[in-house]
Amino acid sequence: MIRPQDIKDILDDILKQKEILLVDLVIPRPDKVLVYIDRHDRGVTVDDCAEVSRAVEARLDTGESGIEIEVSSPGPERSLNLPQQFEKNIGRDVYITTSEGKNYSGRLSSKNGNVIVVEDEKRMKDEKTGKKVPVIIRNEILIENIKKAKIVFSK
Repeated sequence: MIRPQDIKDILDDILKQKEILLVDLVIPRPDKVLVYIDRHDRGVTVDDCAEVSRAVEARLDTGESGIEIEVSSPGPERSLNLPQQFEKNIGRDVYITTSEGKNYSGRLSSKNGNVIVVEDEKRMKDEKTGKKVPVIIRNEILIENIKKAKIVFSK
């Protein structure tokens, strides 16, 4: 049986050379391994996925063991897991749930160290005019406190 740490060790070597990030590693059953990769500066290509897949298969000798390796980009439905993913997605709309159970939605406006800023536009009543005006609410969130973060494609 293959151990997740064995695959992570192999992936660390391969991905470091190619400047690719390991986003997630899932082993849904003993004979199948799902690897999700990304790049800091741009997305990964089909060629990147094929190259990583071949390199992992060569190191694991999957033909003998019967293990299926599937390598792909995280895709829009997968969560943001790494600090680099937050940096890459600045300017996009996100939905975040913290480990304290708070929910935030809005535009990911910046990342500074281990803190991200999510800005949400609300309409609030102006005390002087009595009219509702747009107000930007800035929420600073520690990345380590994020339980789940996803990109939102439509509001």
